[in-house]
Amino acid sequence: MQNTTHHFVDFKLEDGDHIRSMDENETYNKYLDDLLKHLKMNHEFKCNQCSYVTKRKDCLMQHNKVHHSLEQFKCHQCKFTTKSKRYLLNHKKVHHGLEQFKCHQCDFTTKLKQYLQKHLKMTHGAVELKCNQCSYVTKRKDCLMHHKKVHHSLEQFKCHQCKFTTKLKRYLLHHKKVHHGLEQFKCHQCDFTTKLKQYLKKHLKMSHGAVELKCNQCSYVTKRKDCLKQHKKIHHSLEQFTCHQCNFTTKLKQYLVRHVKFSHGSVELKCYQCTYATKSRSNLVTHITIIHRADVEQHKCKRCKFTSKWKGSLSRHVRLPHKK
Repeated sequence: MQNTTHHFVDFKLEDGDHIRSMDENETYNKYLDDLLKHLKMNHEFKCNQCSYVTKRKDCLMQHNKVHHSLEQFKCHQCKFTTKSKRYLLNHKKVHHGLEQFKCHQCDFTTKLKQYLQKHLKMTHGAVELKCNQCSYVTKRKDCLMHHKKVHHSLEQFKCHQCKFTTKLKRYLLHHKKVHHGLEQFKCHQCDFTTKLKQYLKKHLKMSHGAVELKCNQCSYVTKRKDCLKQHKKIHHSLEQFTCHQCNFTTKLKQYLVRHVKFSHGSVELKCYQCTYATKSRSNLVTHITIIHRADVEQHKCKRCKFTSKWKGSLSRHVRLPHKK
């Protein structure tokens, strides 16, 4: 029987830490695994300006940006300021963005695409709908119906004034309006004419501005019909919606639904600037005010340059030894 000689090697880190002795016949990958585990378990990243400590380098970089960076990103439409560019972009989307993302299955609208995606998943489910005649797959029922009409329907809608044919009735109606329609929609403020009513509405809005709509019960004025209806519901309607779990009352049904969801439901409210989540709306407001608002009072250490938005953090810091 042949004797096998084993050679053992000690692996050490630069700081002198001993990991283990290993047979050099063992795989080098095993050593790398041990080294990575060691680095993960024992190496901390410390902030050189305060007592903050973390095991993740990206967290330290984020901390330095938020708490010690002098650079400020300002919103040109309001007084909002932040030390993070992406927070500014997110702020603009939420508070000043004009684009609306609409749900095709209900009346839900939002300024953030991710909120629409979350709504679809939570409210309507993310079940895939498959076409039974081909490999087409979608998560939207209206898209599946449209696909079947266009690609698999045998029904044809024909124009009696030309050779145009289509599988969708609304396309035929649109074709007739545009190409054969005799009715003209005229602008009463200029010479503009069109065969489509929605084009006239768009023209009036873009060229002559929207007409002011006045409330017949007070001095409220708006250019949007939906805003006027909302105003009347809130300020002049006698109808009240009452919460059966507390004393909350409101004149709008959607406000009651939202109240029940946030105050008595188990839905988590998430901060749009970080991963913080809570079931309490007031807690979320407090979090955003203290953590993300630049104008919140700073608590300063009298013995060094340390500052914090939290009084408790300052108290803990003061107890630490300071250089004289």
